[in-house]
Amino acid sequence: MTWPLGQKLGGKLTKVGTQITEAFQREVPAEEIDLRVVGIAEAQRLLRSGRVYGAIVIPSDFTKQLGIFATASVVPGDVTQPMITVNTNPRMGAFGTQIVVKVAERVLAETNDIVGAQTTEMVEAQLAAGGRSAELVGLSRLLLAQPIHVKVTPFHPLLDGTGNGLTPFFYALLLLLAGSPVPW
Repeated sequence: MTWPLGQKLGGKLTKVGTQITEAFQREVPAEEIDLRVVGIAEAQRLLRSGRVYGAIVIPSDFTKQLGIFATASVVPGDVTQPMITVNTNPRMGAFGTQIVVKVAERVLAETNDIVGAQTTEMVEAQLAAGGRSAELVGLSRLLLAQPIHVKVTPFHPLLDGTGNGLTPFFYALLLLLAGSPVPW
């Protein structure tokens, strides 16, 4: 995870990315998962060296992206949904990949609901303060309820034909089942 910069949302300095990072630290049991908060360069180094199962990357301008997304719910213009990337490390095996995906899905789903409720409330308060109707149209309300797009992607995916990193296991299993003598 990275340390996101702050941004003014609803008139006050907010660091949504930092709040998400803190939610992970609270929700993920330290005795089960070794969760580290590092910068993007360090995360990539750890992934390349095979020392971590995955990384959850929150862009440094995440709060700014969220503010633009919230504004776009009532003001016309092009916008993209704020994104958090979950990088899995396929070189650590399928089991490690699934651990990262399951933990990220659980915490980010809950986080998305909380951030969505806060963002909707902030937009409605801004509309009411501006003397406009605080009622959001259906599509805006729907998008603001789940404002974060979570993208799961493998970090340096394995080549085709590698068996998702399980080829040595299946080769050893084949040797055992075929009855081939082990040369020791």
